[in-house]
Amino acid sequence: MTKFTHAEKHPRKARSAYGMPIQKEHAPKFMIPLWIKIVFSLFMAVLVPTYWSYYSPVHFLWFCDIALIMTLFGLWGENRMLIGASALGVVLCDVI
Repeated sequence: MTKFTHAEKHPRKARSAYGMPIQKEHAPKFMIPLWIKIVFSLFMAVLVPTYWSYYSPVHFLWFCDIALIMTLFGLWGENRMLIGASALGVVLCDVI
């Protein structure tokens, strides 16, 4: 029979910078409804070819168009940072 030390029996929990334990299992899951993803994807499926034919591909270098593409990737990847960055970037540029 092997004897375990206290540290081996109770592995140290991950802690934040302030010493509080991190509990990942209790964090809410960020879920976007499927109908929002589908509606926005259909909107982009119409918008991109329309802009491509009336304007040139250079038109997609505008901040608002980059934000639309980032939002599409953020919705399907359920990435809060992409969605927030695209919203914040467009709002800041349009306000100034």
